[in-house]
Amino acid sequence: MVEKLFSFFKSNNIANKANFLVAISGGVDSVVLSYLLKEAAIDFALAHCNFNLRGKEANADQAFVEKLAYEFGVKIYTTSFDTEQIAKSRGVSIQMAARALRYSWFEKIRKEFSYDYIFTGHHKGDVAETILFNLTKGTGIEGLHGIKPVVGHLVRPLLFATRTQIIKYATSRKLAWREDSSNEAVKYSRNKIRHLVLPVLEEINPKAQESIYNASQRVLEAEVFLKHALELVLPLLVKKRQEDVLVDLKTLEAIPGNTYVLYKILKPFGFTYLQTQAIISSIHGLPGKLFYSASYVANLDRSHLIVSPLSQENVIYTLNESQNSLKTNTLEISCKTIANKQYTIVPSPKIVALDKDKLKFPLVLRHWKQGDVFYPLGMKGKKKLSDFMIDAKIPVNLKGKLWVLVSQNEIVALLNYRISDRFKITEATKRIYELTLK
Repeated sequence: MVEKLFSFFKSNNIANKANFLVAISGGVDSVVLSYLLKEAAIDFALAHCNFNLRGKEANADQAFVEKLAYEFGVKIYTTSFDTEQIAKSRGVSIQMAARALRYSWFEKIRKEFSYDYIFTGHHKGDVAETILFNLTKGTGIEGLHGIKPVVGHLVRPLLFATRTQIIKYATSRKLAWREDSSNEAVKYSRNKIRHLVLPVLEEINPKAQESIYNASQRVLEAEVFLKHALELVLPLLVKKRQEDVLVDLKTLEAIPGNTYVLYKILKPFGFTYLQTQAIISSIHGLPGKLFYSASYVANLDRSHLIVSPLSQENVIYTLNESQNSLKTNTLEISCKTIANKQYTIVPSPKIVALDKDKLKFPLVLRHWKQGDVFYPLGMKGKKKLSDFMIDAKIPVNLKGKLWVLVSQNEIVALLNYRISDRFKITEATKRIYELTLK
């Protein structure tokens, strides 16, 4: 097994002379890993967490690994957690709390004492258990690669071995280790898979763990290729527009496996695979359909899927007559007064020109809301802003970001789109109030 350990180091570009910190529970896996490193004459230190979940048994585990460190002549770091109380305070399971606590502490020790890697005793059986567990919960390709051999500073050097091979190594050398009684309790999902599911699979194929592990490596290779392919295709699909992400639907539809591609785009925004499937199936439906995650909304517009953050802003800004600028988190306005004789109208949505003498200061700048009406320039009579935006083909998920300028409760302009006919410049206008949007 030492030769396989060296082979693992070589294939994963890990130098034998690096500084290693071994996470040791006292179980057979981490104990065998420690003996293999000692047999290979590789320097290492041990790190042990006491989660205080099994009373005297947990304390005996700590005493065992401290004795082992003494026999090896290596440094050992230990810590203790009130895991049950921490899990309760965080609202998570004890297993989840323990996992977070130990990896956080291992990383702290690694940084503080300048270790290059943290070693854990995971093996092929753990990979098989992880994949089967992920399958029962529903998973994508990421859940089928199981446990990666190297993730940052975290390394699993025993992934070349099955649990049977590890126990065989330990018994042949008459090694002592600790058995965690909780590992036998089938009330935990992982233990059910280990004690009830894998034995059945090994009746079908005695090398089931090996086969599942080998399959996971093929999945991992496919995942690496897919990531590379996505990096090539995403620039053709996705564009940024301020806070929004636009996905070109025509290009998306031409790509094989476009549901997977779109899911990879949408996942960082909190959308699920089921939502992605629903979006794909709705592409040729009526435009304007909305899909929500916790913090974003995706709008199926005519040619693009537009992903936008949900509006969190309900603030109102005031604009005094003496002000020459105003800035919000999404908009910057400069303003000035000009005599009509000196003014030439510039046809641009970024320039708002109004009859100043019709305005009542301070003006109010706010987001539009349901029920708003105004008198659009060039139209007779008033119109609901919501109807105006539909006619202007403004994407639904952009509507919540639009600003209106208000004078004494009357809308003066829908910024970037249209001013009110009631505040337009006429031959009788003496002073022009000009706002330039940035």
